[in-house]
Amino acid sequence: MKSGNLAAYFADRGVLQHLLSKMADLAGLQLSDRFLSFEPYGLALRRGDNDFRLAIDTALSEIYRAPIMALILQRHFKGKPSAALKTLFLINALPN
Repeated sequence: MKSGNLAAYFADRGVLQHLLSKMADLAGLQLSDRFLSFEPYGLALRRGDNDFRLAIDTALSEIYRAPIMALILQRHFKGKPSAALKTLFLINALPN
């Protein structure tokens, strides 16, 4: 995009935010507030391993509730998280 060969680039928003955070010159670049796709993430685990699933869910909920989460977002995504991302973290922070 910086070379002028592309007018737009669509990808996972987290990937785009990371790429922008590594660029020194953002002149002419903008990350849209409009979401054009949804990229779900998941962890694979053995079917029926409920103890492991519960351990992972509990650990992730604790991470999402921790005050450090805001610092992690700021450091790695350079900027204000979207309303959708804030909602995702609130939902995942719910206790068991």
